[in-house]
Amino acid sequence: MSAVSLISRYVVKIAAGTYFNVILASDGTVLTWGRADYYQTCGDRAGTSTSRSAPRMVTNVIYGKMIYDIATGPSSSYLVSDNGTLYSWGKGDQYVLFHTLTT
Repeated sequence: MSAVSLISRYVVKIAAGTYFNVILASDGTVLTWGRADYYQTCGDRAGTSTSRSAPRMVTNVIYGKMIYDIATGPSSSYLVSDNGTLYSWGKGDQYVLFHTLTT
């Protein structure tokens, strides 16, 4: 993931976890940054847990999807696509992650 400027993006929602943030832009783009102790900023369990100081686009789990809503837990991130699919990643203790559920 490379750093992305927020200057040309219209931010419609910001969600904050413990030491990390998620932004939803009007075009459905999702950006994250902050601590990534449990992969909560990148959405890729096989990826890196490196913390990020600048916003980066999440593409690996949602490539080609239109994201409608975002939310966070203390150490987890959640995205809802326009067709109602829930994407989640991060710390999954106490059954907080459901991984790609469709409503």
